Order: sequence, then structure tokens, then C-alpha cells
Amino acid sequence: ASDGANLMIFSLDYIGDEADEDRREIIVPTKLKVPKKARSACSAVKFANDGSDRLFCATNKGTIKVIQVVCGGDKNGEGDDEDDDNEMETAETKIVKLVHSFDEPTSSKSRAKSFAASELAVSPDGKWLAASRYGMGSGTVLLFSVPKVGGDYKHSWSLPALEAPPSCIKFLGGEEADSLAVGCSNNSFYLFDHEQRKLSDWSQDTGFPMSPSMPRELIHRAEYPTRMAFNPANPSKFLLGAHGYFCIVDLDQPIPEHSNIFP
Repeated sequence: ASDGANLMIFSLDYIGDEADEDRREIIVPTKLKVPKKARSACSAVKFANDGSDRLFCATNKGTIKVIQVVCGGDKNGEGDDEDDDNEMETAETKIVKLVHSFDEPTSSKSRAKSFAASELAVSPDGKWLAASRYGMGSGTVLLFSVPKVGGDYKHSWSLPALEAPPSCIKFLGGEEADSLAVGCSNNSFYLFDHEQRKLSDWSQDTGFPMSPSMPRELIHRAEYPTRMAFNPANPSKFLLGAHGYFCIVDLDQPIPEHSNIFP
């Protein structure tokens, strides 16, 4: 969790209540000690779902930090900064380390780096990180290579400008991401082949811009998508979610001229 001042990380321990006949568990949070270099206030945070216990943090100043929570008694890493803050001590077997910081410029526009990322997305295999930024009346999506074991953390690609600013991002696919989906503020969306660094075949076949091919009921809505969700078992279908509607997208079917609205 992050407030306007700093980042806070908690370890959640599940303790059984022996006096409870239903054997319910009690959640006991323990605040971990975060290194000074990684304690900046964040606009977005995202855990990798690959078992690496890595946390990606987009700071309010625009940099993106990679933090890892490790188990063990080794305190020789970056996680044992000395300071005078009266914080809770780190849990006995939990150590927070700063693994990497994307401080280098990632855009040809020097001012773009100062804008905080509004959303982060991590691929299911934990190898890719996407960050969406909005500023100066437009937006950009940055792609980073973040290997779980070995390799270098590096900026891989800045996605090309779309017909409208990005409003949500999501990696689609099962254990390995098939594509990166980007929803736009005019209700259009695009799929990118993040490994080949190009528009996916589906988006190329649909054409650019996509909005003329979208159903009228969707493209003229005042709301815009703020989130995406999909079933890993069937990545060809996913949901676009806004504050006032959900839209089901089936990539195996042609785009209809009109969309059905329920209720």
C-alpha cells in the first residue's frame, strides 16, 4: 500500500484460532521494513504472479522500481538501510530488497519521464512489464523486459501513439502472454505482439484507426474502459470494463455492426 508520503509493505500471516469450533483463521499483518531507496510514494503497484515475490512500483516522480520480498536471514542486500525512523522491525524471515530501478530516460521526450505511471501490467510468466502514462493531453505505454532469473532489466519498447490516449492495459494469454491489450479512452482497443514489437495480426486485419469498425453503441458512449479481465483458459475472449458497462469481446468472431446491450 502507498499513501502520499511513502510505500508500505505488509506480511500477512494466517493463524488458526483453536478456540473456534469452525477452525477459522485470523489474519495478522506485520509491517516490513522498506529500504529508503524504495520507499517513495507510488501511483501504482503490481505483484508478479510468477512466484518470485517481486513487486513493481511506479513512483509519483515517474521512476519504476522493482522490489523483492525474500525469506532468510541474509541482510547484506539493499534491504538493510540504516535510518532513524521509528518503524516496526522487519519480520524474522521477510527481507525487502530493491532489485532494480528504471531511472534511465525511456522516451525521446525528456519531460515524459516525469509523469507517473497510472497503471502497471505484468505478464503471466513474469517476463514483461507494461506501464501506462498519461500527460500533456496524450498518453504512452512503455514495455520493459523483467526476467525472473538472469538477464537484464531493460526498457524494450515504447508503443506507438494510438488514436486516443490509453485508459487500461492487460496481458492476454495463459502461462505465457500471447499479446498486450491496450484499451483507449474512445472505447477502441488494440492488441500488440510485445515480443515482435508490432501490432498483432488481429489488429492489423481490423485496421487503424479501429474506431470506424466499432459498434456504434460502444464507440459513442461517454464512459471509457478502465479495466480488462479474461479467463486464461480462453484468452480469445475478454471483458472491457467501464464505470457504467461491461463489454464482452470475442476475438474469434467478426466485429458486429451493432452490439447487444443488457439489460
